[in-house]
Amino acid sequence: MKFLNFGRIGRKLLITTSISAIVFFIYVFFSYLEIDHQFSTNARLQIEIDELQNSLHILYVSLLNQESAQSGYHLTKETTFLDSFEKSTEEYNNATDFLIGKLETQPPNIKKSIEDVIKKGQSWHEEYGAPLITMTKNGEQPTVELYKESKASFDDFRQSLHEAEIVTATLRDTYRNTYKDKISEARNRLFIISILLIILNVLIINRQTKSIIQPVLLLNNSVKAYTRKDFTVGIPPYKREDELAELIRNINTMRIELHEKFSSMESLVDLDGHTGIYNRRYFDQTLELEWANARYYSKVISLILFDIDYFKNYNDTFGHLEGDKCLKNISRKLCELYGDSSDIVARFGGEEFAIILPDQSEEVALTKAETLRKMILDLKILHPTSEVNKFVTISVGVATMTPSNGNRRSTHLISLADQALYHAKENGRNQVTQYSDITTDNSPGLKQKIVQ
Repeated sequence: MKFLNFGRIGRKLLITTSISAIVFFIYVFFSYLEIDHQFSTNARLQIEIDELQNSLHILYVSLLNQESAQSGYHLTKETTFLDSFEKSTEEYNNATDFLIGKLETQPPNIKKSIEDVIKKGQSWHEEYGAPLITMTKNGEQPTVELYKESKASFDDFRQSLHEAEIVTATLRDTYRNTYKDKISEARNRLFIISILLIILNVLIINRQTKSIIQPVLLLNNSVKAYTRKDFTVGIPPYKREDELAELIRNINTMRIELHEKFSSMESLVDLDGHTGIYNRRYFDQTLELEWANARYYSKVISLILFDIDYFKNYNDTFGHLEGDKCLKNISRKLCELYGDSSDIVARFGGEEFAIILPDQSEEVALTKAETLRKMILDLKILHPTSEVNKFVTISVGVATMTPSNGNRRSTHLISLADQALYHAKENGRNQVTQYSDITTDNSPGLKQKIVQ
């Protein structure tokens, strides 16, 4: 279903949120049931109190009517008072039966209080109410003392009834306060549980979000490094299997591919397109680095510059394609000679080549230059228009310096090697000339020349 297509990460967040919502709903539902139960219980108890109070009131009124009917019959001898007495007696008995039926479920104090009311009401009815009616029927005259005793008994009944009403009213207040306390407790508990569930939900979501955001932030830092072409920065580890893990794997694959492509591009940028050896750009950068290194450690540095003799004549004779082929053959020989060493071979420009010799003395540089000159001649590349040999030859200039001697720059080393190369050409070509600032009198100059 499209509306549920959140992916594994989205589904985890959805499940977490849904579980929290369901738990909260269940708790709210049971809290509602508890509140409803408390409400029903309180309503039932209030109704019972109302019934008790109503029955007590009926008990009192019926007994009061009995007393009035007894007095009226004594004074008038009217039979209507007898009917009223009988009716009130029936109402009294019904109220008494109802109260007795309710006593089993009432608290002890209520039970005792109502039993006392019933007992005293029954006592007045049996000892004074009904007997006085009988005496009047029989024409007997009750004594004043008997009336006083009847009144005292009825007052005693009225007092116990008043006490019972106070007890039932107190019980009503107790039920009402208990109900309020229960509702308040349920409401507070619901509030506290809601806050705890919200906090728990926030913590769970925060943990899940952090488990996603932190790898994303680390991944972002890695990607920033890749935009700077720094592909050595690794991808942060991520152990889960979801869309983010797939994204990390894809980015890592892209990083490896880009690293390989950029490395290939950088190597192409540093290489000469015709010969396959380093170009002038790379030569300049490397010479600066080696010059700084020699200055820091107070070491010497040597440079070989050589030029193919009468190369213009070669191109004019054989054409530029053959000229390029000649350059490539010489470049291959240079790679064979210096490929496994720390020496840096580069095409300096046109038919001119350069070799950087870090931490190598003038004697070593001179020996390597002469070896190189002989190896190029041994290639036996025909050059019929050369004025020095029937094969291709080179003129070589060598320079050696110590960068710590003065504040000169690496370009001064190039200048010295170029001057030596110029002297080699001027003196007949196919030879090595060395120029050095390391002389016995500490003055630079032409130190040695080898003519072949």
